[in-house]
Amino acid sequence: MTAPALTRDAEVVAAESGVLTRAWRLAIAIAAITGLGINTVAYETVMDSLMSFTQQSNLMVAAYFLWQAARPSPRREPSAVPRPLLRGAVTLYIMITGIVYSLLLADGWESYGLGDTLAHVVVPVAVLADWWLVGTSQALVRAWYPVAWLSYLFGYLTVVLIRGAMTDRYPYYFLNADSVGTGGLISYIAAFLVGFTVLGYLISAAGRLKRFRQPGNVVRA
Repeated sequence: MTAPALTRDAEVVAAESGVLTRAWRLAIAIAAITGLGINTVAYETVMDSLMSFTQQSNLMVAAYFLWQAARPSPRREPSAVPRPLLRGAVTLYIMITGIVYSLLLADGWESYGLGDTLAHVVVPVAVLADWWLVGTSQALVRAWYPVAWLSYLFGYLTVVLIRGAMTDRYPYYFLNADSVGTGGLISYIAAFLVGFTVLGYLISAAGRLKRFRQPGNVVRA
């Protein structure tokens, strides 16, 4: 008996869940894990490493893309299609890592050793490329998603400031009022709030463009 022919949508779903896509996402996860491992030794304590937004965002990427590489095919398990709320959050956070490092933390090319290059350049660019090029689930982002994505950042900021007040240890100089002054701290936070909100909406807009760049209406990973 001959198996029934696949519909066009089913073919595309199968392709999006195929070997190349899984290999690509596994490579992203491996790059993030490698950067994490190399950079961890640069911190004095495990807690300092865990408080680093670079480490946190790369850990998110590693976990998310390992899941994407190993998850069931959406063709067989529709619930396996990734939700754009989570996918977009991971994309935003790793983009913040790359942009903030290049603008505020890097001191020339000597700041880009292997670990920092992976964590701040290779992984953010790869995740952004995945958002732009792979799948269509990102087309389902809603207008309130970028605001929701900020909730994790507010939580991170709160924990950093409370811990810093108690231990005088801050992961970044611009979050330390003793280094930049109270006014400087407020200015940095305000600038981050505006900048990250704009970045979130740009990422959202890039995802929504998938509606016009991809034929058909099937949701793919």
